[in-house]
Amino acid sequence: MASARGHARCSPTVLMLEGRLHGAGSTLHALAWRGIAAAYSKYVARGDASFWDELYRDGYAEKLEASGERPRSAVIAGLLQDLPARGPIRVLDVGCGTGLLSRLVRRPMRYDGVDISREAIACARRTNASLGVTFEHADFDAFATSRRYDAVVLNEVLYYFPLDRVEGVMKRALALLRDDESRIVVSMSTGPKSRRAWRLAHRITAPVVTLGVVAGSFSRWEIRVLKER
Repeated sequence: MASARGHARCSPTVLMLEGRLHGAGSTLHALAWRGIAAAYSKYVARGDASFWDELYRDGYAEKLEASGERPRSAVIAGLLQDLPARGPIRVLDVGCGTGLLSRLVRRPMRYDGVDISREAIACARRTNASLGVTFEHADFDAFATSRRYDAVVLNEVLYYFPLDRVEGVMKRALALLRDDESRIVVSMSTGPKSRRAWRLAHRITAPVVTLGVVAGSFSRWEIRVLKER
C-alpha cells in the first residue's frame, strides 16, 4: 500500500469492493461511505478481522489517505493540539488504520496505534517511521498496556462495534486515560447507528466539544471530545 517514498498512495474516495464480499455477481461501484457501517456490521459483530484484512489488500489504505477522508483526521489532530499535557502528549489511536493521525499532529507526541487488521498494521508500519510512534495488532479489548493516555481516539471506529459493546468500549477507553484533563475523541459519520452509539456512549461520558465535518457530497462526520460523567 506504500509508495517508494513511504507514503500510502491516494486514489479517488470510491473503493471497488468485489461482489464476493457482499454476495455473488457484481462489483460494487460508487459506494456511499456514509452508510458503510451498516454494510460491515455483520462482519465486525463476529470480530471478523479477515474481512478488514481483505479490504486493505484491495486498496482500503488508499481510501483512508484520500482527500475526502483526511478532513476528519485533520480536525482531530487540531483538537489534540489543544489538549493539556505534561510534556509530549500521549495518544492511543484505536482502529488506527494507516496511522494517518500520527502524521498530522504537530506537537511533541507519543503515539500508540492499535488495529484488529494485520494488513492495516503492516501498512502503518511501512508508512510511519517517526520516533515515538508504535503500532500493535490487537483487538481493543485484548490490548494490554500499563500506559495511560492524554487522549484515546476512536476515529470512525465506535459504530463498527456491536451496539451491546459500545458502553464497554467507552469504559475501557476511560480506564486508559491519564487524569481528569484527559479526553476521549470520537468521530462517526452521521446515520441511525451513529445516533444510537452516541446515546450509549453518553451514558458514561459527556461532550465538552462537538464539531461537524463535511467533505464532498456523501461524507459527513460528527466529532466529539468526551470526558467522564
